[in-house]
Amino acid sequence: IPCCCLDEKYEEVKGVTKMGWCYSSKCNLLQVERSKTMYCDRCRFVTYCSPECQKAHWKWHQPVCDAKAAIRAKFDAKQQNS
Repeated sequence: IPCCCLDEKYEEVKGVTKMGWCYSSKCNLLQVERSKTMYCDRCRFVTYCSPECQKAHWKWHQPVCDAKAAIRAKFDAKQQNS
């Protein structure tokens, strides 16, 4: 079903630089251009500005990552079986 109800709003925001953040508490960057962030490869829930920040945050992120990765794997398996 074609819909153009958000076309005007899209035109307003498409030129705006999208911003994200680095989840590492050791990072000095408050905001990072989203196109330059990296997602955690396992869970895809958190972003980092660099491999160094990802490595520095792993100790705190790992327990959450394990849980999120398990949920993601279940979801992906369910999608493939559908």
